[in-house]
Amino acid sequence: MKFCINTSMLSPNLDIFEKIKIASRNKFVAIEPWIAELEFKNSKDIVNCCEDYNIQIPAVEQIVGWFENDGELMGVSDKHEDIIDECKRRMELSVSINAKWIIAAPAFSHRNHFGSWQQGVDYFNELLELGKSIGCLPSIEFMGQTKQIDTFLKCKKFIDDVNVEGTMIIDSYHLWKSGGEADDFLGYDKNKISVLHISDADKNINREMHMDRNRVMPLDGQIDLYKFSKTASSIEFDGFVNAGVYNKKLWEYDPDYVCKDLYDRMKLIFG
Repeated sequence: MKFCINTSMLSPNLDIFEKIKIASRNKFVAIEPWIAELEFKNSKDIVNCCEDYNIQIPAVEQIVGWFENDGELMGVSDKHEDIIDECKRRMELSVSINAKWIIAAPAFSHRNHFGSWQQGVDYFNELLELGKSIGCLPSIEFMGQTKQIDTFLKCKKFIDDVNVEGTMIIDSYHLWKSGGEADDFLGYDKNKISVLHISDADKNINREMHMDRNRVMPLDGQIDLYKFSKTASSIEFDGFVNAGVYNKKLWEYDPDYVCKDLYDRMKLIFG
């Protein structure tokens, strides 16, 4: 496994260059940044910094609103053409820093915008074709708290309905949040998985009430991450495992401490 850290775990007061250096000196080989961190930066400078510190960027967060025509999620109108143009811009920005994938979250609208299943399939195929021409492919991440595509099985069917080139991100938290188990992806084709995501859920909050911001460090919560790891090993997945603990309390700690502690926990889980 190749260990990666989501840059949101480190204080927003740090820029992308500082986060690359911190991740590198704490043994991580990759980061997963957010589009906002890349805006108004020189992409070549980011690439050079990654090369200097032996850091890769397999995936970037994210494109949203494409499934359900909710342009507000990306700061554009609800017109399909405007949403696709913004997805294209974000793909181009991602490929400029050598990212292979951009995370595509479906059915994430907070304005009760819902697209039909077939519309989502058609739009994702459109994004795939666009991604192939640009050099950065969209990869679906199902969200346990959203509607329509909130479980592994639904996401699997969606990928099957798209075409053989579609891939997904599997997140231990979203498996749990959607009512699933850490081994739901047992037997799945590893080539249809772009990146694995890992985090844990606060033991003191039940599944129905748990929110993203309540995530905790791996092994501090109630998700069976050892089962998650064994499942990944059983399908011979050997790609990137990205840790994303969206808890602002982590920003109060020294970022080197956060990274070192996280790396040690991931080594315990994945060996």
